[in-house]
Amino acid sequence: MTEQSKDKTMLQKAKSWGKRIALAGLLFHAGTQLSYWANDIYQAINPSPLRANFQRAYNIPLHGWQKGIEEDPSNVLTIARVVEKERLEKPFQLNTLRINSPSYAKQAIWEQLEDIILSPRAGCYVPWLKNIILEEYPVDQSVVHHEIKHAKTFDVLQQHPNFLEEWSRFAIDENGESLYLTSIENICSRVRGLSAWIDPKKKESLENMRLGFVSDYARTNVYEDITELCEATEGKDYRFRAWLLGTPDNMYTNAQPPNQRIVGKVQLAEKYRIIPEGFSEYVIVEDLLWKSIGFHGGVDQEAAKAFMEASEQFLNRHPTTVYESKILSDRAYVMREGMYGYPLPHFSKEEAIAATQRVLMAAWKDPEYYGGALLNLANLEKWEERTIPGPAVRRSELWENAYQNYMQRFRQGDITILTRGVNDFLIAHGLLPPNSASR
Repeated sequence: MTEQSKDKTMLQKAKSWGKRIALAGLLFHAGTQLSYWANDIYQAINPSPLRANFQRAYNIPLHGWQKGIEEDPSNVLTIARVVEKERLEKPFQLNTLRINSPSYAKQAIWEQLEDIILSPRAGCYVPWLKNIILEEYPVDQSVVHHEIKHAKTFDVLQQHPNFLEEWSRFAIDENGESLYLTSIENICSRVRGLSAWIDPKKKESLENMRLGFVSDYARTNVYEDITELCEATEGKDYRFRAWLLGTPDNMYTNAQPPNQRIVGKVQLAEKYRIIPEGFSEYVIVEDLLWKSIGFHGGVDQEAAKAFMEASEQFLNRHPTTVYESKILSDRAYVMREGMYGYPLPHFSKEEAIAATQRVLMAAWKDPEYYGGALLNLANLEKWEERTIPGPAVRRSELWENAYQNYMQRFRQGDITILTRGVNDFLIAHGLLPPNSASR
């Protein structure tokens, strides 16, 4: 056999194997897509109670594999916590919400291509479809907030087309040039292996913060700038005390002037209701709280008085605020700590109990504070039961049973605890008045 015929034979074999590999790849990906769509169709026809209850409560179909939903109900409750809170702040519309599988074989073809080409991401919002896709197990609250902030931003743009221009005024340098990544840098930030092409100076966190960006990612473009800042307002980001008020955000830093770029952005976000109503006022109330308890705990009597007055006024001005649970919980903490004040207590046990019970009556029953209130009430009752003989079944035990009941519902992904808690249990055992079921 001549060299030429050998080369021809090898080429034919290579083509043959290439066709086989291509066919195998095609069949594999066809199988993944059939599986993907079959799962969606099956779940739509036969939704589990978790999916059905979620859609009934929020009118949002919940898509995804059983591993991320039925096998881990906490994901559903995490999403519901955010959706419920964001709806109270300002209504928004979503057509679907999907919890994606990290498994390549369980993704749609376009998601598989993104996995190959694009940098990893925690979630995305598709504005033309009004869909949110969450990319990680377990679901992170901050990611859900972030994507809903995108949805609210596009809602604002429909009514106020100049919104982006207004916001971008706070993201220009002294020469009037944009501080965001360039178009090329934007692409590089999204494509795997190309982030090195971004100007290193635009990745300096302290400088980015000085320029009014709450994170390095916020500097990507105006959309991410909006959503990163708005997402940060939903968590415990104590840096807002420094950014808006100039107060040190911890005991190791000195006071600095307020960051006027961030102040301006927060005011715009409040104006268009992308963040909770009264957020700037809330930061002032939080600042008074920290001055009351300090960095090492304990209660400063005069500062506590100022906090109690300001927080009550805030709740009166904003009766439907999503910060109700947090503020009521903080007020109860100050009162419980004040029970042990020397030489005289600042608050009585009865005041502390009443303040802690108010947490259970909040419209938005934030799980972060509701469960803690149940345990605190159990401890307050125990404090008295040590010295005063009580009935066979003590009230402290009832509060502890209520907490166990609450945690059982929490683990089952029961979304009704966000608006009802376990107040039905508390009413049935005489721990709350009869009109406390949903408040």
